[in-house]
Amino acid sequence: MFDFFKKKEEKKSAPAAAPAPAPAPTQSGGIQFYPELIKDLIGDHRRLFQLYDSIKENFTRRDLATVSGNLKEFGALVRNHLLTENMRLYIYLQQQMAGDEINSALVRSFRKEMDGIGKNVLDFLEKYKEIEKSSDADLSSFSGELDQIGSVVSTRMKREELTLYPLYVSKY
Repeated sequence: MFDFFKKKEEKKSAPAAAPAPAPAPTQSGGIQFYPELIKDLIGDHRRLFQLYDSIKENFTRRDLATVSGNLKEFGALVRNHLLTENMRLYIYLQQQMAGDEINSALVRSFRKEMDGIGKNVLDFLEKYKEIEKSSDADLSSFSGELDQIGSVVSTRMKREELTLYPLYVSKY
């Protein structure tokens, strides 16, 4: 499903790092620019795609213990990624675009949409947190739900990388 990222994945990706500590406020009380932020967020995307592929592959083989571990790692990375976006990206963009209503509205809409997507992903992860103990009925719906999550998240990540992330510059 994520074959369009295969060439970019050929480089050995580093393990997902914990989110960087919250940035220090600027003298004006806002969030500072973090030069590595977009590179880090895109790296998270690549690792999430790798984990997604691993989850699908291991589920197909019915290796539920490995799927469980993959889901835990996926969940930890998703939570860290969402927190980093909320604390570093959205707040910074909102403060930088305070006088630009069009781009401010775009940032707000991205944030609101991501809140909904994040909730759905976290609900999915909660439902399958003990996948090894899941009923046959739950297991029969897992693949379809995973595909739906993958499709929504993939589309969202492409939009972030093409539309939202380019707005993150040191001076707006």
